Amino acid sequence: MAYLATRHAPSLSFAERLGEMKSHLTAAINARRVYQRTFDELNSLSDRDLADLGIARSNLRNIALEAAYGRYA
Repeated sequence: MAYLATRHAPSLSFAERLGEMKSHLTAAINARRVYQRTFDELNSLSDRDLADLGIARSNLRNIALEAAYGRYA
């Protein structure tokens, strides 16, 4: 049986991995806040205000997702 030896980048220390996890968690929390704030503010508008902006109420989730994560669902 053949064995292929590969070189791996040096693994990160526990503290470095913990720091990366913290930064990813912070980014996720901030994105969720942007999503929730955007959705809540748009949802608080009347149907007439939304129509003036050219937004259907059914699109609020997609707009909030794009604002927070840069993508649609």
